[in-house]
Formats: sequence, structure tokens, C-alpha cells
Amino acid sequence: MGRGRRAVFGTLATLLVLVTPSAWPSAAQAPSGLEEGDVVIIPVTPSGGVMAEPAAVSAANSDAVPVETPEPAPEPEPEAAALHPTIDDILEDDPGALVIEPGAPRTKRRTRRRRRPRVVRTRRGETSLEVVRTVATGVQPKSVYVSPDGSQVWVSNFGFRDHDNVFVYDGRTLAHIGTVTFPGNAVEVAFSPHGSRAYVSNLRGNSVEVVNTETFAVERHVEVRGGPKFMVTSPDGGVLYVASYFSGRVTAIDTDTLETIAVRRTGRQPRGMVVRDNGELMVASFRSDFIQVFAPNLVTERRRFNTCEYPRHLQQSPDGRLVYVVCTLGNVSAYDISRGRRVFIAPTGRNPRSMAISSDGRWLATANFHSSDVSLVDVTALSHRTSRVRGAEQLVGLALHPGPRLRVYATSWRTGELYVLEPR
Repeated sequence: MGRGRRAVFGTLATLLVLVTPSAWPSAAQAPSGLEEGDVVIIPVTPSGGVMAEPAAVSAANSDAVPVETPEPAPEPEPEAAALHPTIDDILEDDPGALVIEPGAPRTKRRTRRRRRPRVVRTRRGETSLEVVRTVATGVQPKSVYVSPDGSQVWVSNFGFRDHDNVFVYDGRTLAHIGTVTFPGNAVEVAFSPHGSRAYVSNLRGNSVEVVNTETFAVERHVEVRGGPKFMVTSPDGGVLYVASYFSGRVTAIDTDTLETIAVRRTGRQPRGMVVRDNGELMVASFRSDFIQVFAPNLVTERRRFNTCEYPRHLQQSPDGRLVYVVCTLGNVSAYDISRGRRVFIAPTGRNPRSMAISSDGRWLATANFHSSDVSLVDVTALSHRTSRVRGAEQLVGLALHPGPRLRVYATSWRTGELYVLEPR
């Protein structure tokens, strides 16, 4: 372009260019309305970037004359996928690795900062829930679980000591079909893969009760110290993992011999656990704000990554790429397991406690203790909706019925009731 002079006024610089025959490579590229000897004003940033189209100023008249430019073509509408990204979109959003220039001295190596990864916040969804059934339970129903085939619903009556510890309901009619009784009080339940055996954590008794799901009789009593609460089984059912809430330990138990395989330290107050398809155990510690990943049978701790504050309950996606975390301060967060980074956040009601995932992995649901409502997260649409549960006081336990039909069970701590919810 022609010769020019830069003038800076505050943060804006202008480049004054004298129009000459060599200012543009060809006449076709020159803006219309200019003659030789005119001056073009080009606003630029202090770093030299052009900020607007040039305007012409006659050598005889300093009044600016706008240069005629064609109307810009309208921008295309963003695609729906760009407006509402999918899980695959989020996981493929690689922030890049830290790059070090090869051959540079250690003290003079220049690095490129990692781009902060994207965390998507879910939008308000359309699917809401309504109560379709209410069933009386015992005192302080702490948890609810559904057998693998959906034929039974188990509710732990934490407030009953030494009697009526667990009520069992028919999965279709919700008729009370059995009661499990033992010394102590029940907290949580886990089933063997085929559902023939149930494990009930006994907080006061510092043990796990092994129960026959046909007769509801306690067959074995396994000692686990330190306040046993949450439990999970390995995919093949060969190992039962028990988190001891007060001692900060997790215990692996051989389900054939009911002998202890190993005990490992966790963070403070371990709560949620999931077992991956490869046998790895993931443990969230409520007061330590991290997840630990242990090798099968607790051989060793392989790694750990930070989470939200006060992680409580865990679930994993069917493909094993994501772990969902109930964050007590009011959301469900999804973490990419391979990178240990959060990829989306879904708000919930106040003080979410238990969480369940549907068989197909599409739905997550939480029982919210202080707001007495249920939050439903659609993982496919990345949306959320919280539904009020009229009559409930302090919802604490939650489970989803297996199968394609969305059916939610939630227990009300203060009123001693089991609520059944379905989409409106």
C-alpha cells in the first residue's frame, strides 16, 4: 500500500495512507470513489490490526467520505448441535497438552498455556415427574434399592433398632412381602448380580448382613469395623466393597468365602463408590473432595483426581467414560474419567443425597434432602428439571426401576414413606 503515518489517540490508532497507483495491486481491488492524491483513513488497533473499512479524505477537503462497500452476507444460523452439544462433543473438546519447545535450555523453555476446558451447564428440560403412589415404610427410611430383575424393592428403616430393619415390597404391586430383622440398624443395600443374595450394611453392629432374597433370612454376619455404610459388588459378583464412613477405609470381601481380601485407606468419610468394567474401584470421600481409583481387589491405588466440594454419591455411564458425582452444594457433575476433568454441571434441589441412573444411561435422578424434591437429568439432551414431591419431608433415598420405563422411588426421612414418581 502507499506510504502512511500512524497517529495514536488513546487506545485507537489511525493509519493515514496516501493513494498512489501502487497502493493496490490492481484497479479492481481498489475501493470505489478514490482518486490519486486522496488520503485513506484506516482505524487500527495499537498492535496494527484493522478495525474498520477505510474512509476516503480528499486532499482538498478533510471531511471524511465513506467508501461504498457491499452489504455483508448474513451469517448462517448456528446448527442445533452447536447450541446444545452432546456428550461426544464435550469429550472431543481437547484443551491440548502443555508444549515445551525441544532443544531449549531448561531455564529458557517457553511453554504454551493449556486452554481451559469447556464445562457445559445443562438447560432446563421438559420432562417433569409426578407422584403416582405412596407407601408407608418404617421409621427413618434411609435408602431404597430395586433388585436386578425389578421384582423386589428394599427399604432400609434406619430408625428401627434390632427389629424390622428392612421392608421388602413387590416390585409390581408394592405390597409388603417380607421383613429382614437383625441386631443393629440398616443403612444401605447391595445385590449380587443375579439377585439371589442381598448385602445390608449394619452401622451400629459394625458388620454386613448377608441375606437370602427368597426367604429374607440372614445367612451370614461379616464384621466390618469403622461404620460400614455404602457397598458395591464387582461386575462378576466375586468381590464386595464396603466403605467405612468413620474410619476412612474401604474393605474388599470375597463373596464366596466372606473373608477379607484387603483394606485400604481412603480420604475422610468415604461415601460413593462404583466399580468399572475393568474391575477398578472408584471411591469418593465426602470430606476430602477427591475420587480415588483402586486396582481390582484393592491391590493398590492407581490415581486420584479432585472433584466438587462434598462429593456424596457416584454413578457411571454405561460406556464407562464418565463418572457422575452428587455434589452436596446443589448439582450433579460429570467427570471424564480418563482425564479427571469436569465436563458438565446439572443443578439440583438443595442438598442432593442419593442418585440413580437408568438402565440405558439416559436419566439421572437425585433425592434432594432440604428442598424435598427430585431432580431429573437428561444426559442425552443435557437438560435438567426438578419436581416437587408434595407431602414429603427430607427426601433421602432414591432408586430407579430397571427397564425402559422411567419410574422413580424416593424415601421421605421424616414422614416414613416411599414415594413413586413417573413422568407427567
